[in-house]
Order: sequence, then C-alpha cells, then structure tokens
Amino acid sequence: MKKIIREFCAEFIAAFMLVVIGCGTAMATGAAVEESCGYICVALAFGLSICAIAYSVGNISGGHANPAVSLGVLIKGGITPVQFVYYVIAQVLGATAGSLALITIYDGFSADDMTYSYATNAPIDVPNPILFIILVECIATFIFVMTVLGATSKKHPHGEAGLAIAGTLAGLHLVTINLTGAAINPARFLGPALATQIIGEGDAMTYAVGYIAGPLLGGLLAGVIYRLLEGEDAKKEEKEEKAEEVKTDTAEKSEEEKESDGEMTKSLFESEFGEEKKEESEDEKASEEKKEESEDEKASEDKKEEE
Repeated sequence: MKKIIREFCAEFIAAFMLVVIGCGTAMATGAAVEESCGYICVALAFGLSICAIAYSVGNISGGHANPAVSLGVLIKGGITPVQFVYYVIAQVLGATAGSLALITIYDGFSADDMTYSYATNAPIDVPNPILFIILVECIATFIFVMTVLGATSKKHPHGEAGLAIAGTLAGLHLVTINLTGAAINPARFLGPALATQIIGEGDAMTYAVGYIAGPLLGGLLAGVIYRLLEGEDAKKEEKEEKAEEVKTDTAEKSEEEKESDGEMTKSLFESEFGEEKKEESEDEKASEEKKEESEDEKASEDKKEEE
C-alpha cells in the first residue's frame, strides 16, 4: 500500500509539473506561429518540464506524467495493469490541479492569458478535425513513447535519458503546436479541458475523443513494436536475470545451511561427549579421594606400630 501511495503521489506531481511549466509558459508567451519566440519557448518549456520530472520523481514512479507512456511501458512489461490504472488516475488529477492553479493565478490577479483559452488544445480549421487530431497525435506520441522506451531500456541504458526524452518532446511540439496544439498526452489535454469545465468556460471537451484516442493509439503501437524489436533478446535477458537471482538465493541458502550444520554438529558433539567427559572427571575425582583415604589409613597404622 505504501508503494502505491508513493507512486500515485509521484505521478500526480509529475503531471502537475508538466502542466504548470508547459501550459504556464504558453499562457505567459502565447504560441502563435507568427510569434516565433512564444512558439519556441512553449516547445522548450514542455521539454524542460520532462527534465524537472525525470530528476525529481523519476526514481519513484518513472515520472511518466502521460497515460500514453504508461500504456507503452505496460505493454513492454515495465508496470502491472493495476499500476497502469492508478498511474492514469494520478496523472489526470495532477494535470487538472496544475491547470486550476494556473487559472487561479491568472484570473485571481487579472493577468493576461496569451492563449485566451487557458492553454486548452484545439486543432487548426480542417475538415474532419477528430480524424485529423487522431492521426497527428498518434504519430507524434508514437515517436515520443518509442524514445522513452529506448532511452530507459535496461538492456542498453542511457545515462542522460531525461535529456533525450526532453529534447524529443520539445522537437515534437515544434512540429505539432500549429496543428493540434501539441497534446501528445491525454492527461495534458484533459487537465486544462476539465479545469475549464469546472469553472464553466470553454468547449475543449468537444475534441476529447481525438486527443484521448490519438495518443493512446500511438503509445499502444510504440509498446507493441518496441517489444517486437527487442524480441528474443529481451526474453533471454529476463531468463538470465531470473537464473542469476535463483543462483544467488541458492548460494545464500547453502551458506546458511553450512552454518546451521556446523552449529548442529558442535551441539551434538558437546551433547555426546560432554557427558562422557563429565563422568570421567567424576570417576577420577572419586579414585583420588580413595587414594588419599588409603594413604591416610596407612599413615595411621605406621604410627601405631611405632608406638
């Protein structure tokens, strides 16, 4: 239970940080293509948020902050289905809390929101926007989750995985901000969308199907394909790890058995031969006492004869 609470809190904080840093930068600078500075700043902010997450709570839960990433890790075998469920719940709640915090700051102190929509996602004006969103978000999320799985692989560990993942996310934002607002994460979409529904503004949930289905489909494909690419080598490595664990456990058990056998032998030796030694010492003592008595009697007889 303690592990579940720790991981839940870590994922909540991770999603909170992602929204506050990324969406907060968007609200502060705007993300219009014409305003290239704001456009680039938002992309970098989302990338840098991954660095903050990776080096703060990454060692506790992995710092997914994204249901699509959690889905890919689940398929790869990195987490259990139960973990996936409470990871996603924590991520959505954390993202919503982050968005509500930003709304409180901007509305509470009359600051200018440069997105004019509390950093909610929306596509450009295209025919069949839902299908458009699914396609764009699926491709972007696939690339992102593939990077996450590769950078965090135990088989080929990368020392600076956080930087690789951060750079990839920043690059993907540069590509997709102008297309879909660059969610690449169902929790990142749902956080601001739900927060605006709570305060009774906006219609971001209109595109919920696309922004949820697209990234999850991308994460699913990444998990399946990455697992296939690792193939038999991953299974072989897993078997070797299990065999090594069994070997270590057997060796430790053998040492314990040896110590136990040694103590038992010592105990048996003492129990078997200790009594014999005790009896011998008692016999020797009795014989010495008899010898002393006979010497005393002889001495008294010699004395009588002299008298």
